[in-house]
Amino acid sequence: SQKFKQWKEAGGYEELQQSLGGSDSGSDSDSGSDSDSSRTEDSTDTPSDSSNPFGLAAPSSQEKQDYKKRHTEMMERPS
Repeated sequence: SQKFKQWKEAGGYEELQQSLGGSDSGSDSDSGSDSDSSRTEDSTDTPSDSSNPFGLAAPSSQEKQDYKKRHTEMMERPS
């Protein structure tokens, strides 16, 4: 995605690598960020993305509300 490209050029990618201990397994995470084009329909991916430290492909406010709602329902559901 365009956003990911800009982020990578801005040095975010190196930063991510370092925060992952520079291990190569981390470099695979970029393929995930490119899937954000399909993410728009699939808001179930929002939770993992919302913890993204670089705010890549940030969820829309609608997605955030949906997630919040789902999360609240989960917390309130009797065990």
